Amino acid sequence: MVDEKVRQNCDIPVCNKGQVVFDVQDHEECDKDETICTGTKICISKEFLCDYEKDCPDGSDELNCPNWLRNFTQTRGKQIQHVTEFLSFVSNSQNCGKKCLQSRNFICNSFSYDISEKICLLSTEQARTGGANLTNVDSSDYYERIRPKDQEEKRDAFKVRLVGGGPPWEGKIEVSVGGKWAAICDDGWNISAARVLCRQLGYPNALRSWIGMSNDRNYLMDDVKCTGKERYLNECLFNGWGKHDCGPNEAAGVQCAVIERECFPKKFKCNSSHCIDFKWICDGEDDCGDGSDEDLVKCKLPVEVRLVNGSSIDRGRLEVKFYGIWGTVCNRDFTVHDAAVVCRMLGKQGVPIIEPYQKYGSGTGPIWLQNPGCSGDEEELTRCRIRRWGYSKCSHDEDVALYCKESVFSTVAPKEILSSTECGRTFVSFRARDPRHGYLARVVGGFEVRHGAYPWTAAIKLDNTRHLCGASIITPFHLISAAHCFEDVPDLSLYSVVVGDWDTNAHDGTEQKFGIEYVSFVPGYENILKDDIAIIKLKSKNDSGILFNKYVQPICLPNADAAYPAGMKCVISGWGSMGTRNFLQMFFIFLQLYAHSMHFQKTQDVYRLRKCQ
Repeated sequence: MVDEKVRQNCDIPVCNKGQVVFDVQDHEECDKDETICTGTKICISKEFLCDYEKDCPDGSDELNCPNWLRNFTQTRGKQIQHVTEFLSFVSNSQNCGKKCLQSRNFICNSFSYDISEKICLLSTEQARTGGANLTNVDSSDYYERIRPKDQEEKRDAFKVRLVGGGPPWEGKIEVSVGGKWAAICDDGWNISAARVLCRQLGYPNALRSWIGMSNDRNYLMDDVKCTGKERYLNECLFNGWGKHDCGPNEAAGVQCAVIERECFPKKFKCNSSHCIDFKWICDGEDDCGDGSDEDLVKCKLPVEVRLVNGSSIDRGRLEVKFYGIWGTVCNRDFTVHDAAVVCRMLGKQGVPIIEPYQKYGSGTGPIWLQNPGCSGDEEELTRCRIRRWGYSKCSHDEDVALYCKESVFSTVAPKEILSSTECGRTFVSFRARDPRHGYLARVVGGFEVRHGAYPWTAAIKLDNTRHLCGASIITPFHLISAAHCFEDVPDLSLYSVVVGDWDTNAHDGTEQKFGIEYVSFVPGYENILKDDIAIIKLKSKNDSGILFNKYVQPICLPNADAAYPAGMKCVISGWGSMGTRNFLQMFFIFLQLYAHSMHFQKTQDVYRLRKCQ
């Protein structure tokens, strides 16, 4: 249009409605992505081959194409209500059937194709055998996938066998259709297709798929593509009977598994007698086909643990009960944090010791876990970062052996320990290294101490993981620390206090963990150089505060008239940086007090003289 209500003449002539127009190149040589129509000089795109639309004048582009609809029964004038995937601009029902059979995101059991709207509706449900609802739509037809029960005659016509091998469960594959036997070309042949083939022969699984086996040029199947869940090989996708481009040494072969004819203990036995991997249990998909691997009641059963084959109930091979089945745990990547959770489930609060595997023999059944991913604070294994039950690359000679050592906590009540003469007690010498070892050159340097050498030292953590500051125990419910540690994050629910710790990256078995009820800053606090002192009040845990033992003790506070002469040596203990590296175990350093004249700022300016209220 050149103006409102004014149209410009069009130079393109009107097409003759009786004339067929081809959008092709009319010359002898076609491009590499094109092909020439038979008996013509017309080139068409290779993508137009077998698209079920006539592009060549004689229809040669649609000759010998797969009939995808042969895998379905057709019901006219019906449309399925439950739609798993909606596809628009699908040109015909053949392409819709192809989309259904080639679906990789779900198992497509049926589809509806609306010829007027050109829409393809894929579904996991079935109306004839599964009770799915259909509606009346004149322009739509419903197609339901033919299942093995519907394919008795076709299945009898299609046969498979293994030839040329030693034992009957391995060799070159031959298939028969209509009494004619021929090989399968190895183009695209893989373990998924091999598994389908072996199951069809009555074996539980495939061990290996082979390619390059000798054969003449007689092949019946090529480019076989299986998902691995098909029951019969002719349910997989392939080029069509007898269509191949293979040479004399491209036959496919297989070695089927025979040692697993009975599912358990290596496989899970479905109610239908099919065998599946344990890792497919409770994964949200019906791998058995009858739902027996996805029983919601069994998936939600409490996980149990036990130690077997040991001399007592607190040591032995670790076994876990999931889905009602006892199995083992792999030793690879199994940490002391994982062990702590297991021991806690067994009612043991002591030091877990991971013993050499094979100490208590090999287990049977599934290997339920590898690397449970526990932090050590969980009450049970299901709260750990388990990626997948039943997934493991281990064998049973790597089963976890565990000893839940008894607790070291004292049964003496805190009030019986906290007399004025019993603070500051230690049961372990602080000298963990040879005193001849020189100090590090930097003041932040220090020495590693033995576990329990400074039992009043506590760790303040943020988000339950990140070490923030140190603190000292003064009562079962109180600690003293630095006020600046709590300035940036005022939400006390994000903090935790751990006493009895030594290695921050391992479960020592002596830790006690508490939440914080409140923090009181000393009056006059301004910053790290002005009265940087805070008193922490712990939340009660099991109606109690800190339990004192050989690894946890209160520190003694100085008297009000205590003197600090120049040259006096003091000790700092805790976790942090040695100046050369970060470290996980507790360290200590000696600091010498200097005279006021050597300070950049006088002591009384940093900690003002006042009495605590």
